[in-house]
Parts: sequence; structure tokens; C-alpha cells
Amino acid sequence: MLFSITDSSTLKEAERLGKFIKTTKTSGEYSVVVVGTKRDLREYREVSEEEGIILANKLQAAAYREISSAEGYPEAQQLLQDSILAHMQSRFTDRDKQRRGLGLKKLKEGLLVRTKSLYRKRGMTF
Repeated sequence: MLFSITDSSTLKEAERLGKFIKTTKTSGEYSVVVVGTKRDLREYREVSEEEGIILANKLQAAAYREISSAEGYPEAQQLLQDSILAHMQSRFTDRDKQRRGLGLKKLKEGLLVRTKSLYRKRGMTF
């Protein structure tokens, strides 16, 4: 979610859109990153950094950042890389835990079933 730190109405719009996405997005995995733009225009700031952090917490965002395209491309590139990394870590960490847990459980169940069936066959043949 992007908003301008020099215009408080954009923060309200970002909150509205964030809530809409949270309520309508029912399938698939996604991450939200709240970004305050125009950081270079601090003297015109209408939205405090604390307000941005509060919005990020309300939307359960992966991160909150403030950037300025006027200050250069590397900052925006780093934001994109950090956002992708945060999404990938949250996404695959949960899946890996589930898969590992289910995989071990199924493996144990499979071994027990095979062991029982082998003992039954041996018990029947003796």
C-alpha cells in the first residue's frame, strides 16, 4: 500500500484499500507492505512515521518503509527486494513446517502399518 506522507487523505485511502483487500482476498497467499512516499519532503509532512507504523500493524503488514524516488533508484530497489524476501520467508516457512510435520506423521503411520501387516502375515504363517 502506497501513500504520500505529505497528504493525510492518501493514508486514509490506503487504509480503506488495505481493509478491502484483507476482506475480499480469500485464496492464495499475499503480503502487504506499507510504503510512505515523498520522504524527501519532510517539511511538508502531514503523516507521522508513527501513523504509518500503526497502519502497517492494522493491516498486518510485513513491513513499513518510507522512501523517496527523488533520492534515487537504489532505495526503491532495496524496498522491492526486501518486500519479496519478506513474502517468500513468510510463505515458505509456514508451508515447510506443515509439509515437514505431515511428512513425518505419514512416514511414521506408514511404517507402523507396514510393520503391523508384516507381523500379521508372519503370525498367520507360523
